[in-house]
Amino acid sequence: MKIVSTSIEADYTYLRIKFHHPGAVVGPKDASMFLSNFLKEMTYRASKQRHHGDVASPSTNLNNAYHMIKAILKMCRSREAEERERANLVEQDVLIVDPAKSPLRLRDLYIRPNI
Repeated sequence: MKIVSTSIEADYTYLRIKFHHPGAVVGPKDASMFLSNFLKEMTYRASKQRHHGDVASPSTNLNNAYHMIKAILKMCRSREAEERERANLVEQDVLIVDPAKSPLRLRDLYIRPNI
């Protein structure tokens, strides 16, 4: 998914989902080389009016779906950013401590406030 948006017009709520598709970046001439059909955009519409016996209006479901999709997209984007960051990390050698020497101490270091 590329973009998820919601809008309210008159008595209806619209949920629009745009997808990544091959013709968007390369241009329409180069997009003809693909033999498959791709879905570019989906739009859902729900009424804001409640019917007799309904607990909530149908547009509430669209709003809930919108918020869940946004949360999932946020998690996926943060996971991808974390993976890119981990790929750039350099692995360090294991720290070797010499047991024969005394441990290093910082003598002129004071912690404030005193604990």
